[in-house]
Amino acid sequence: MAKKIAPTQGLAYGWERGEDFWGGPVNEDLLFIDTMIAPLVQSMSFTTPPADAVEGYAYLVADNPAGQWAGQPGKLAVLIEGAWTFLTPKEGWRVRVKSINDFVWFDGTNWLSEKTGANPSNPGTNPDVKPTAYDIAVTVSDEMYANEALVHLPILDTLMLPANMVGAVLAMLSPAKAYFQLVLERNGTSVATITVNAGSTGATFSTIGGNAVRFAKGDILTLRAPAVVVQSAKDFGFITRLNFV
Repeated sequence: MAKKIAPTQGLAYGWERGEDFWGGPVNEDLLFIDTMIAPLVQSMSFTTPPADAVEGYAYLVADNPAGQWAGQPGKLAVLIEGAWTFLTPKEGWRVRVKSINDFVWFDGTNWLSEKTGANPSNPGTNPDVKPTAYDIAVTVSDEMYANEALVHLPILDTLMLPANMVGAVLAMLSPAKAYFQLVLERNGTSVATITVNAGSTGATFSTIGGNAVRFAKGDILTLRAPAVVVQSAKDFGFITRLNFV
């Protein structure tokens, strides 16, 4: 008999004894199961493959994709053996999205947040849909002055800086030539650090005592350059994420 297709996810089953489908349908089904048994998605905001994607990383392809993801909006893209495999979602699929720390599910048309019921990638203009996080993004293209204030912002709503700044990210254009450290302050007092080691393109984020830091309405958030000028500390960008309380 010919192979049978299961009605729910479309996986193949039911071959006659002695039939050999390894290397084709069976392998594809096993990769599907490996991806979907406990699906973790890195992000759902990319339109092209991220440069830092590694084997096994999965993404929900954002609208208007291009390059290797062209024509695959809304699909689950997973990197397997250096190539992108695309899974077409079915109503009821549920995945964890690491970048927004939330579960989303597919309603047959869109991926929706379990927390808000909105589409995290395109929430629209509904005033009842409130953001869960506030991101501060900075690009540093030139050498910084000693103790230069890279960010100096009044806080308008109560916000929480997660323990060890979870959700923050820094990327150097090329590996750092020397160690340097940025200091994040609340009302002039150091509460966190961003440390870049020589040879690294990323950073280590730390908060005082490894604890979350609360910023109340009216507080001032300042991010300062190193106390001593580091001439090679330039050409990088970072995002600091704070959560609404």
